[in-house]
Amino acid sequence: KIFNTAEEADVSEQMHRLFELFTKGPGPLKAVCRELFSGDLYEQLEKGPRRVPLEFCQLDLCVTEATPLEKLLEEHTLDVQGSILRRSYRLPPVLWVNLDRFVYDRELQRGRKRQVRLAFPDVLNAWMMVPPEAEWVKKLRTSAERLSELTQELELNAADVARLSADASDAEEDLINPVERQEVLNTELQEVRSSMDRHGAAQELLYQLQAVIVHRGRVETGHYYAYSR
Repeated sequence: KIFNTAEEADVSEQMHRLFELFTKGPGPLKAVCRELFSGDLYEQLEKGPRRVPLEFCQLDLCVTEATPLEKLLEEHTLDVQGSILRRSYRLPPVLWVNLDRFVYDRELQRGRKRQVRLAFPDVLNAWMMVPPEAEWVKKLRTSAERLSELTQELELNAADVARLSADASDAEEDLINPVERQEVLNTELQEVRSSMDRHGAAQELLYQLQAVIVHRGRVETGHYYAYSR
């Protein structure tokens, strides 16, 4: 009843078909699907806010370079055009994220697949997707800014430690301050992450990774592999 034609579809299109089929079915099944997958899109327009109900809340993200998923999601809220200034969401209990790595190559005049690596965590804190005017999210935004600063400081300090370790002319005492600084930065980094996780859990914004569907092949052909807990 679902795969009753030879027409091909990508995994995102097929998921939408399944959802449409389920929501046209018996009342209990429809209610469960909506409870698990529905949400709201909030668009901040030049003339004011607008709410768009989403029966199936799927986030479509375009992957152009190697980047963490959290950064990609934050960019998604700002990647808008025209009169839309920003977007945010009321997210569902089950979050479906579609990671698009296909692009049209103008020189070759055909689609091609970007071989881009994307890092995603076992537990995703989706705080960046909520309306920014929410009072409770301000502390999370401040923590996220500090997290970014600490990450950059750690990278720079780690480079100093590596340079001093490799230089035989440097005395051992020259390494003491950078190494101690590395420990201090790591400790603060863990504290900031723990604080963000606590706030995210309190607002039910922590998502446990359950499954990943991977495409292998070219734009016009290929296979899907599912990895599921």
